[in-house]
Amino acid sequence: MIAPVVLVACALGLTPPAPSVGPVTWQTLYETPGKSQWLAAVWLKADGSWRAGGKGLIVSGDGAVVRTIPIEGFVVYAFGEDKAGQVVAVGSRQGVWEDRGRVFERVHQRPGPPRSGRAAHKDVLQGVGYLDPQRPDRLVAYGSLHLTVSKEPNQAWRDDEDDDLARRGSLGPEFPPPAGCHPAGWHWLGSNDGILDCHEGMAYLYSGPTPKSLGRLPHACGTSMRAAVRDDSDVFVVCGENAQIWRQTLAEKKWIPIAGVTGVQALQARGGCLLVATTRSILRQCPNAANKSESAAR
Repeated sequence: MIAPVVLVACALGLTPPAPSVGPVTWQTLYETPGKSQWLAAVWLKADGSWRAGGKGLIVSGDGAVVRTIPIEGFVVYAFGEDKAGQVVAVGSRQGVWEDRGRVFERVHQRPGPPRSGRAAHKDVLQGVGYLDPQRPDRLVAYGSLHLTVSKEPNQAWRDDEDDDLARRGSLGPEFPPPAGCHPAGWHWLGSNDGILDCHEGMAYLYSGPTPKSLGRLPHACGTSMRAAVRDDSDVFVVCGENAQIWRQTLAEKKWIPIAGVTGVQALQARGGCLLVATTRSILRQCPNAANKSESAAR
């Protein structure tokens, strides 16, 4: 049976609303115990285990076991992986943590007492990856346009404040934008790959220097997006006042909303699964792959 709203839309010559992608069931993996803690970053490993972090904590999930690692006085804002598959977390006070299996060990921070106000913002690391084209084995964490902390193979992390690399981390490679695009944000997918969104409401997938149009973002998104990730032939973005997830399969070039969760603060897609952090919850959906772990007791 055709839904009445679709019949009305067709009769008026309007485009019917896009159906949301199912199933809409989300598996809740963890919820923060109180309002003093909140979540800002997630990471899915290839083996199906997951990591999440935010204010005062890092959470690690493997099978039915969830471990919470306190990091009092710090906030995790992003995760990444080194070439050996070890998870790295970065965040406030130039904090860098490396996954040691059962614990995350803080391996770098800005010396001295925490700074406050605008000065504190200059100490925030917002991403990590292999972003140096001149030294591809150098793992780089970046923050403001003047902040980088990096690690060479078999060496310790160090604060090097490489302005050019910090700018590349924050703004993306120096590719000329497509005609008619005024860049609004860059979202890294790999050492040279990423998704560019434009103030005009368009988005482009870069795999190397050549952009592939993702078309215009959904009207609900406004003119920019909060997050963008890719899993094989699917691209997912988080945007709009409700911070909703939308999916585009590259061959179809059509944005479809993912139902069941809004208020998304962080997103990752891997192996057919989506991992999401809202302010205080971690959720997962695997419509195209079997769940690799059970829901954990909260």
